[in-house]
Amino acid sequence: MKLPRFGLYYDFRNPAFAGRSFARLYAETIEQAAWAERALGFGSVWISEHHLAVDGYTPSPLTLAAGIATRTERIQIGTSILILPLHHPVRLAEDALTVHAISGGRFKLGVGLGYREVEFAGFGIPMRDRRGRLEEGLAILRAAFSGETFTHRGRHFDLGTITITPKPDASGGPELWIGGFAPVAIERGARMADGMVLPIPKLWALYQSECAKLGRKPRIAAGYHWILGDDPEAELAAGAPYLIHQANEYGAHGAYGPADQWRPITDPKELVTRGPWELKDAEGAAEVVAEAVRAGVEDVHWWTIFPGEPIERSNARLEYFANQVVPRVRKKLGIG
Repeated sequence: MKLPRFGLYYDFRNPAFAGRSFARLYAETIEQAAWAERALGFGSVWISEHHLAVDGYTPSPLTLAAGIATRTERIQIGTSILILPLHHPVRLAEDALTVHAISGGRFKLGVGLGYREVEFAGFGIPMRDRRGRLEEGLAILRAAFSGETFTHRGRHFDLGTITITPKPDASGGPELWIGGFAPVAIERGARMADGMVLPIPKLWALYQSECAKLGRKPRIAAGYHWILGDDPEAELAAGAPYLIHQANEYGAHGAYGPADQWRPITDPKELVTRGPWELKDAEGAAEVVAEAVRAGVEDVHWWTIFPGEPIERSNARLEYFANQVVPRVRKKLGIG
């Protein structure tokens, strides 16, 4: 048994109340990723994607992935998740292969369906087409990442015979990962992807079972919503403005159910009772990580910067995790 990769998870939101430019946010976050790799031993970075969000939730995760790649040396860089039906797969393949080359083979492309009507409307793509575009897009990406000439004529994309560059080196192109929670998404992940971004423990066994049916190795990356510290209640109080903003934006987008039924959170305690957040001290977080590793999870990451919060608060949490949580995980797993 070995330690998982411990990872960072970014959405690059920049609400107006933060009072900082996007240039500053991007620079501080990229510097944080480089420092977390160099000084604290973090092993992965995951970048999410949304479009047309009032707080600037990043619409360009591959651009930021390339920026992080130029400042780091070993850390794995992935998207969690990129909304594949909104992208033309040829353009996406070119960009992903470019980031993969810049990073020296450290980039993985994690994709999913998407769920916000406003995004699909903004791109002029019917939501009813998203599943077909996802599966067809995955097939095109897989062929493109092989580095070989291929032919594709499908319902959504008629490409003829093409060769996509830059070609990957002998080690191959980016890994393809899928995020999703529904049984059909998990079956798709087992069938079409190299791994799944799957943060819900009760679904791990289903994914592993689907992989076993196909003779494929299950690979899981799990992201967590932790309010972390020796006194999690105090951390909840101190971080409330940033956490409430994030929860309410997700609620208004329909992440927790129908958007028109979302009742905004105003009391920080509701972040735990109604939202996905969990209060964890070092011992509690270490136990969650150890259980995940025993279940076969290879990458554990958690929200790193809450929208609008000063970078110093986030840096302190990363140090706490590296210095307090990781040693406890080692002890629980019997790793010297």
